[in-house]
Amino acid sequence: MRIEDDLRSLAAMAGRTVLDVRPLTTESRNTLWRVTLDAGERAVLKVYDPASDPHAANRFRREEKVLTLLGSTRPPVAPRVIAGFIGASTPPMLLMEDVGERSLADDLGSASPAAAAARWAESIDFLYRLHSEMERRRQPLYRTTMAISLDRITGPVLVSRFRIAGERLAGMEAPAGALREYRALMTPALAAPKAMIHNSMSPLNIVPGPGGWRAVDWETIAVASPLWDWVDLLRAPYNPLPFDDCEAIAMRATRSAAGLFHRAVLSRCLDGLATVMLRLRHFRDEGREERATEYARRAACYAGDVRCAAVRLGVSGALADWLEKLTGGEE
Repeated sequence: MRIEDDLRSLAAMAGRTVLDVRPLTTESRNTLWRVTLDAGERAVLKVYDPASDPHAANRFRREEKVLTLLGSTRPPVAPRVIAGFIGASTPPMLLMEDVGERSLADDLGSASPAAAAARWAESIDFLYRLHSEMERRRQPLYRTTMAISLDRITGPVLVSRFRIAGERLAGMEAPAGALREYRALMTPALAAPKAMIHNSMSPLNIVPGPGGWRAVDWETIAVASPLWDWVDLLRAPYNPLPFDDCEAIAMRATRSAAGLFHRAVLSRCLDGLATVMLRLRHFRDEGREERATEYARRAACYAGDVRCAAVRLGVSGALADWLEKLTGGEE
């Protein structure tokens, strides 16, 4: 098998021997493998797919540098890099420490109310510490992040995502009035003070562990308001805290006004709704009703948050009508 041959060559560069390779099933756009190395050490191999992502090589370079910077913190906040390779005839590959099999989303989804409350307290502490460690390494992280124009949170990017959400959810272009009103609504969020952020801080990308919690999937790191990370964490559809509690936590963490939190919620949750609806339709087409039911639940969470944020922002006119169309039902 080609991937096993490539992996063994990669491990040999680091002076390691591969004992076992098993595919991982995740929601990642890249291919992941769980690897057993000599002495029983476990690792994860991430293979970036140039066929589906024209920026795969750049994402590999960026993630490898970020993990090198953050994988040595004590306690750790990210996986440690073991080896990496990018070549002309093979896809980029990154071999990194295996930080565990269960994500924070797994823990929250199966937790009792008391256990979930405890996990949320730990999660909030972790994100504070993660941002602190990133700030300490701001200069090299900033250079790595800004080396290429990818995954930035800007006005044109937010408008593009807004258009994509409309196409995925309603199958049509957003009305010009709604686009104009959305662009104006998001302007204050873009003017907020900026810092280094993970930019995909879902509980799916946090792995709790006795040796320290780690954030994984660093290929979309960005420079933006920390609010985006707080919204990604707190409003993900995995046993979330009450909306008002999340608002208070995010405002305290970022010293931001409530309106900025509501703008970030509207943007991120609309993105999330569009993504889970694609997967919901896919699972229904395949007849996988259990998975479809789970994604319908996630879609309902995201849609409810979009509506809540819109109400608190006093959204009206063409934008209000369009958001109602996008969140008014499953199809």
